[in-house]
Amino acid sequence: MTSDTARAPRYRERRRRSLLGRNALYWLLALPAVLVAAGVSVYPFGYSFLVGLHDVNVISGKWTYIGLENYSETLGGSEFWSAAARTAYFTALCVVLSSVLGLAAAIVLNERFIGRAFVRTVAVLPWAAAGVVVGYLWSFMFNAQHGFVNAALGAIGLDSLARAWMADGTTALVVVAIAYIWHTTPMAMLLFLAGLQSVPDSLRRAARVDGARARQVFVNVIWPYLRPTALLILVLSTINALLAFDFFWVMTQGGPGRSTTVLAWLGYEQAFRFFQLGKGTATLYVLSLASLLLAVAYFLVLRTRRLSRRPKSSGQPIGQSGSAPVRPSPATVRELDLDPRGGKAFAKSGSRRAATTKRRFKVLSLNVAGWILAAWTLVPLLVLVTYSLSTAVQITQNPLRILPTAGTLRNYCTIFFGEVACRTGGGSGGLTASGIVPQGLWNSAVVSLSTALLAVAIGALAGYAFSRNRTSKALEASMWVTLLTRMVPSLAVVIPFFIIFRQTGLLDSRWALIITYSSVLVPITLWVMRSYFATIPTSLDYAAMSDGCTRLGAYVRVVLPVAAPGLAASFLFCFLVAWNEFIFAVTLTGENSQTIPVVIAGYSTQIQNSQLGAMFAAGVVAILPTIVLALVGQRHLVRGLTSGSVR
Repeated sequence: MTSDTARAPRYRERRRRSLLGRNALYWLLALPAVLVAAGVSVYPFGYSFLVGLHDVNVISGKWTYIGLENYSETLGGSEFWSAAARTAYFTALCVVLSSVLGLAAAIVLNERFIGRAFVRTVAVLPWAAAGVVVGYLWSFMFNAQHGFVNAALGAIGLDSLARAWMADGTTALVVVAIAYIWHTTPMAMLLFLAGLQSVPDSLRRAARVDGARARQVFVNVIWPYLRPTALLILVLSTINALLAFDFFWVMTQGGPGRSTTVLAWLGYEQAFRFFQLGKGTATLYVLSLASLLLAVAYFLVLRTRRLSRRPKSSGQPIGQSGSAPVRPSPATVRELDLDPRGGKAFAKSGSRRAATTKRRFKVLSLNVAGWILAAWTLVPLLVLVTYSLSTAVQITQNPLRILPTAGTLRNYCTIFFGEVACRTGGGSGGLTASGIVPQGLWNSAVVSLSTALLAVAIGALAGYAFSRNRTSKALEASMWVTLLTRMVPSLAVVIPFFIIFRQTGLLDSRWALIITYSSVLVPITLWVMRSYFATIPTSLDYAAMSDGCTRLGAYVRVVLPVAAPGLAASFLFCFLVAWNEFIFAVTLTGENSQTIPVVIAGYSTQIQNSQLGAMFAAGVVAILPTIVLALVGQRHLVRGLTSGSVR
């Protein structure tokens, strides 16, 4: 008894030291991510509020403290509230339609139909394309004189519906929303599809046998599995739509007049066109706070509804109520050919014919829906490629072509070697001078590769630490703070970054982009890798340590190789996001470090009709690397991004 009593304190002391050592290692692994969150997200966000309290002279660099005057003028101005109304309309339209279309596409792709593998592969391509390329493509497709849409309406006898879409404020905002929805729906589709595939088939079959109709099966069986995914999509799509910027830059720049001026464009315009940094910062800060508060409201509302609608354990099959015996419904009897009294099936030729007809109609509907989805995805991309292989005359005279007839590579020659060289065989220059596109591609490649490697390295270390932490509440709190920094919008910190990098000499450098991109991608990588490491049994760690490895050695030699799919998915995602990023690139770069989206945006505002083909060729070159990566790594991307996030 005495020996046991003496042994207990020593055991507790050894356990305490073990926990302290383990927690110290976890803190060490998580520290880079925490520092990135604090230094690259939290500090600039607070600095943004400070800028809004001053009148900043861009030329002299003088700061004059004016208190809350910028914020009061912003909230008291009619222009702000007009832009807020347009922002709310645009956001509601995009969030509802992209979520509904993404869910519908996921339901279709979750069923079997001819060509499902092909449709599923190409359906993700719009998301991989750069927003500036998508925006310019759709704005040209809706061009009043040479656009694909008006030409298509005329070809089917609906000339009366053709109009100058981009010249009217109402229709222009809708066109921007259509382009944005086409670009963002695939991500919602992939997440919903992962959620649908996590629903056990046995539950669906049991619900149908118990008499549940299709709507009841979806609401009571499928939707509980989709609810976490739906919440994630709702929050992210709302924030992204509120802060949409690149589409408005390329397609309307707030026009015609002020009819498409949303809050994101208004704040940017005030800061970088009218040089009112304080007022522009105040506008963007208010918009950012609104998006964050809306995200919190979403979480609270859906959590309350989930608790209030939690089913009571009545033990009844799905689709039944009351105390009556469970019997299949007449619809289920006809479809499954069951005996309503129980027992073996009975044979009725009429019911079998009806069931066969219903199955054939379902198969036909799925095939039609699947190929409509493929057409919705591919037609704009085919138009882009066809126009890039066409002369300006061919584009303007026959905008309905979606496949090239007599293609020319002169447009690609122009963007790489210059207009003069491609016309005469020597020299350089012209409106599309040589070197701009290759330099943009090189800058994008260096920045995207560096950012992806940095984000994956930091995120993997922190993700492992947070997934294995079981005792430290402070470490868990730091994880949630780091993850919440992802909700800090880019527009809220772009002006502070501009001021800081200008003072430190990092403006117009690749390092400026790598630092700012990391503020967005490290929290995402941390979340993905934490979810992936959580699926790896801790027994692997203990087995490696029992063989002589330290905990860090177990992570490097055993756990990290097992997590290779998650690492690949994180790297692909970070590379795609960094390659397509626009708001930081257009604000923080100049001639030396501008990336390919900035080059495309510059082309779109400078080209003439004779350079249309070169513009589309530049668009193809800009999206080709991300399209190829999305096609090659789609399976790893979906598996890694959804592992542990839709359970």
